[in-house]
Amino acid sequence: MNLSESGDLGQPAGERKPAPVLLRATLVDLAAIALLWLLAVIVARPIGEFPLNDDWSWSKTAKTLAETGSYQPTSWTEMTLVTNALWGALFCLPRGFSFTALRCSTLVLSLVGAFVMYALIRQLQRPRLLAVICGLTLAFNPLYFALSNTFMADVPFTTLALLSALFFVRYLQRESATALVIASAFALAATLSRQMGLCLPLAFGVTLWLKHGFQKRSMIRAVLPALVCIISLAAFQYWLKATGKPPPNTMRTDRLWAVLHNPIRIPLNVAYFGWSMLMYLGWFLLPVTLPAVWSRRTAQTSKPPCFPARIAVFVFIVASVGRFVFVPSLMPVHNNVIIPQGIGPVMLRDIFDLHLPHLASLPIAFWLFVTVLSLTGAAILVFETTRIIIDRFPKSRFDRISADGLTGAFFLLCAIVYLIPFLLSGFFDRYLIPVTAFLAAFLAVSLAGREFKIAWAPLLATLLLIAGTGIFGVVGTRDYLQWNRTRWQALEALVAKEEVKPNNVDGGFEFNGWYLFDRLGQTNNATINGIYVVAFGEIPGYYTLTNYAYQHWMPPHEGKIFVLKRNPGK
Repeated sequence: MNLSESGDLGQPAGERKPAPVLLRATLVDLAAIALLWLLAVIVARPIGEFPLNDDWSWSKTAKTLAETGSYQPTSWTEMTLVTNALWGALFCLPRGFSFTALRCSTLVLSLVGAFVMYALIRQLQRPRLLAVICGLTLAFNPLYFALSNTFMADVPFTTLALLSALFFVRYLQRESATALVIASAFALAATLSRQMGLCLPLAFGVTLWLKHGFQKRSMIRAVLPALVCIISLAAFQYWLKATGKPPPNTMRTDRLWAVLHNPIRIPLNVAYFGWSMLMYLGWFLLPVTLPAVWSRRTAQTSKPPCFPARIAVFVFIVASVGRFVFVPSLMPVHNNVIIPQGIGPVMLRDIFDLHLPHLASLPIAFWLFVTVLSLTGAAILVFETTRIIIDRFPKSRFDRISADGLTGAFFLLCAIVYLIPFLLSGFFDRYLIPVTAFLAAFLAVSLAGREFKIAWAPLLATLLLIAGTGIFGVVGTRDYLQWNRTRWQALEALVAKEEVKPNNVDGGFEFNGWYLFDRLGQTNNATINGIYVVAFGEIPGYYTLTNYAYQHWMPPHEGKIFVLKRNPGK
């Protein structure tokens, strides 16, 4: 039995009408996504006055903006951050600054992002079922969900990027000047969140050139969005310098330039980081690639084997064997948010610096299963991407590219332009969130409407994949928030004592950044005068003052946060 939907399927690809936006069925779909997302947030319980990960730095900027009206970034910041600070400060206006208010600002954009992912697939005139799958795949991506419960910039940036992509697609479909203006505005907002927002207008410019060639009118419209974003970014940098504000941290840019000045490292970095990226993308996109492959194989069309796609998969398999031989490790192969213990990062001295086994990792069997899923998904992604490129782009005849081919090219170019700096200089796993959205849309647009037919078995497998990944993300996020909440309870009790000053406490990366970065300019635990240390267990050279218990769900156990003091004479 195949699942399809009347009104979406059964029409020739060239005769499909744009999908209505607010039909009752659409509202039902969005309500279902929102309900599941809300239940997940309730389980995670993102309440508490404490920073998480790097968001202590972004929070300082939003706090200053909300309280004084002045934009004052810290020198820790590598990105533009303007959009994020403005949005977070807006949520602090009713009752003053709080970390919970900042998390609420991210959660709002998180749900909007899932809705826009759904709307984007519908704008591509694909069926509701596929749109719901893509929306849930994004919403319950463990990286996306975990960071939705922080004030990190990754989720707001992804939402702004998707909004920009939605209206760029509308322009490619209808040539509407209004759509172009709105798309450019969201692209500018994304660029003022993170510089990598430039990938959107650059990808659009190339796509419009593929569509119209060197026609004067189209070339102006192709270049204008990117020009606006680049000039605005340059003006922002000049304003920071002219007003004496800290410029963005250039650590990653310096690393990129170092690689470019040493060309022999380029293929090595691309191979190493590219393989790691494929492992994460293969895992996250498997709920989309699985129905895509199934629907194509059950379509009533027969195509000759795609040998370039088979060769690409063979190269990936060889690279995977080489990686496991020379760098043997299961997922997660590139730690940051997803870590062996679940969801992190964990940056207390005993774990981060001393590598003591105080926080239990998930079972090896679990990570072996995830690794198999990642390898399978990556191989499918490599095959499908290569096949789509071969099918959609006739040799030397760009004028023959279909409308679907153009929008597919746009999403693929967004992903490629975005990834190039990270392929060369390294990445964090959370940087892949926007790419997951771009590639989900790329895979969706490769399916003609009447081709999307999915039987109960692969649909069940898809839903189980979304559910399993979602449970991992939700429970892992809940544990991450719980131990951080307990950690800050211990820290607040410690610094409330008259004889204890924050500069004598090593409370972990976030505590050190929030309290000490302005004075010390560093957050490295080793630079802190740690008379007192907060940790998951005992540390040599310290004795225990007290400990605080909390319930950990994955794996189930009672965790403890220890407050330690350096032994006399040490």
